[in-house]
Amino acid sequence: MSKNEPAPHDGTVDKETVAVTGGHFSPAYALVEALEAAGKSKIQFFGRTHAFSEGESPTIEHSLIGSNPHVTFISIPGARLNKSVIQNFFISFFTALKQFRTQRPEYIISFGGYLAIPVCIAGWMLRIPVYLHEQTIAPGKANQFLMRFSRKVYIAFPEAAKWFPHDKTRLIGNPYHSSFLNPKAPAWFNRNKNRPLLLIMGGSSGAHNVNELFKKDIDILIQKYQIVHQIGSSIYKDFEQLQSYRSDNYYPIRQLLPQEIAFFMQNADLCITRSGANTFFLLVHYALPSILIPLPIAPNDEQRKHAQCIAQAGAGILMEESGSADTLSQLCEKLYASRMEHTQAYQKLESYKSLIISGANLLTAIAKP
Repeated sequence: MSKNEPAPHDGTVDKETVAVTGGHFSPAYALVEALEAAGKSKIQFFGRTHAFSEGESPTIEHSLIGSNPHVTFISIPGARLNKSVIQNFFISFFTALKQFRTQRPEYIISFGGYLAIPVCIAGWMLRIPVYLHEQTIAPGKANQFLMRFSRKVYIAFPEAAKWFPHDKTRLIGNPYHSSFLNPKAPAWFNRNKNRPLLLIMGGSSGAHNVNELFKKDIDILIQKYQIVHQIGSSIYKDFEQLQSYRSDNYYPIRQLLPQEIAFFMQNADLCITRSGANTFFLLVHYALPSILIPLPIAPNDEQRKHAQCIAQAGAGILMEESGSADTLSQLCEKLYASRMEHTQAYQKLESYKSLIISGANLLTAIAKP
């Protein structure tokens, strides 16, 4: 045995068990749905119970699948590059190692992020097959590092292929849970058809700096639009601060459910949003004219690349988080005035629609590598 090979393991593989981990929850959520449908009744999900910057607020993954009877949710601190990185890495590594020795999964599927590194290395050491899914147009360091431990890398964007070995890489698309593609109106929402509907989102759990940009123009925007605003939970207490503005024309929401996101993307006239990969594909699917505000610290500037793709097609407007010559309300006015042209411009991005897939598509690819 080569010194670079992991040590052999005598544990029995449980064919009903698959381990899932990673920082991109949306495709992971889709895979969990597909695994359940395929009869995998013992899903191990390694994730965070609480977000890094949100105190006791639960993560979206724990909120949506933490109580699922087919999922064992294993809480790990992750391994972000901060002062606790070494401690968090070893806590996560030994937690995964213990879990895998107790119940050995058929394979591990990782969806990127530093949180996935210790879990995948623990599995690799026990000779458990590791598969990666890369959701973004410009992969982060975690998946680039983990590719050497993986059997296959599945990518959502064709542009991401250059980052991985050709013989390991397969373009498959971005998996979505069925709820993201089956819109359902929330009971709390009453549509005012006399106003354009504006959706504001800062990613899966809101974004403080997007909220701050909105606050600067809030008095103008709430006079012109009916607004649904996913604020998120944070140490800045944005949700609590904006409650005083609540009305039939302004709905401040801590967290939208996937089917609610689908409903508002389908029915909104315009959107203010971050530009992560999950948002990119949903915007393409629903052809929603948008003001895109990339997260400046996103790995490899991935959010800017997603935003540029939409803006260059003429389907949206890219706005810097630091601000622009036009205010947010002025950009909304421009976007709404030419919304039909922006909607039609999504036809230039038609090729990306075929890359919106179900979790079952990814599951089939893993089964037939």
